[in-house]
Amino acid sequence: MLLLFAVLVATVSCKKSSSSSSTSIKKFTFRACDVAPDLKLKTYTVDSIAGTIQNSDSISYTSNIHKVVPLITFAATPSEIRINDATWNQVDSIDATSPFKLTIVAANKKDVKDYMVTVNKHSVNPDSIIWNKLDHNLNEEFESAKVYYTENVYLLIGEILDKLYVFSSDDGVTWLSDASDLDMDVDIMSGYAPRGEILRDSVYLLGSSYDALYVFDSTDDKFKKLADLEDCLAVAILGEYKNELLILAKKNDKPVVLSYHGGTITEKTSTLPSSFPVDGGFSPVLVKYDASTTFNVESMFIVGGNDVHATDNGWYWSDVVKMPGSGYFTNVTQTSAAYYTRYLFAFGGVTKNETPKYMPLQVSIDNGFTWSAGARYQRLPDEFTPKYGISAVADRDNNLFVFGGFDESGNYVTDFYKGRARQVDFQK
Repeated sequence: MLLLFAVLVATVSCKKSSSSSSTSIKKFTFRACDVAPDLKLKTYTVDSIAGTIQNSDSISYTSNIHKVVPLITFAATPSEIRINDATWNQVDSIDATSPFKLTIVAANKKDVKDYMVTVNKHSVNPDSIIWNKLDHNLNEEFESAKVYYTENVYLLIGEILDKLYVFSSDDGVTWLSDASDLDMDVDIMSGYAPRGEILRDSVYLLGSSYDALYVFDSTDDKFKKLADLEDCLAVAILGEYKNELLILAKKNDKPVVLSYHGGTITEKTSTLPSSFPVDGGFSPVLVKYDASTTFNVESMFIVGGNDVHATDNGWYWSDVVKMPGSGYFTNVTQTSAAYYTRYLFAFGGVTKNETPKYMPLQVSIDNGFTWSAGARYQRLPDEFTPKYGISAVADRDNNLFVFGGFDESGNYVTDFYKGRARQVDFQK
């Protein structure tokens, strides 16, 4: 008797399933795809009344959706699924670069529903950088200069006839004289402007004799000595770790890492790999973790001198370059690095090798592991000539500024370019 009841229930269930008139879609998405990593992450809205399926948040311009596989959850299993009027087996990939028709045939084989599926995609490359050359009022002929970003303004420290001059600007166009005819107590190319919460809104520089640390005092418009390095000789500023400013120095001809904090200099226990550029010639970069970065901790980078090195704590450094291979930045000095729109950029630089003598723009999309020449949509304007000693600054308004540098004749030029990536204009 129980067996007969089970058979009857199964028969009724099969008849109910095979006679369903539902063409409803409960959920629509796509299978994970390496060439379109953000495709599955978007939300696709199913409008059964209008017969449309689409994502309101566009996928990346660079995502490849020529061969993708939809994943569909139905209210009831349909008897047939068609894409552009051809039967689809839910396994084969489809081309989603254009809107396509999705047809659901109910289990009863009578009720049919059409949906137009549109995968919205950015129509322009969000990583393309639009450059504008700024017509500024700096008429001075500097022997050397460097631009820093601090207190939401740009600070230019330049040398003219063995004297220092300081200018400030909030737009890179109009520059005001803050200080002039100052004695050469500091190396203006050695400076670093911290971006952390404690050490910020100041420019720190090494003394011209490399035995002391200075800061530019914007209140008195002069350079103030913070601390002597005692029995060490400074090489370069490495960057910042939390509330400490780190300095690479040499003590008894051996490299050491010094920390400036609370008005004092202390020597830190550190591990530097054999590839570490102990003679300097690099550009320090701090990457602060936020929703727009691919880092989960603050990371310090030094680019050039001898490859690219990174650390998460300031003491233990490693060479991070994997491709095109270790030594890619070997002997490249006076480059200028900046972190901008998820990427690391290295502008210019000069190498001891005969070819090439000047480095073109280099870009890393994966935290410094691999590097390549800037893509067509990232490269600097055609009129930009190769240089070294460039100032590259990413400000808090998502602009990228590239200033000055020494040309192939060794002359310092004051060309100023402002760049902005299209993707920052997409932010809500």
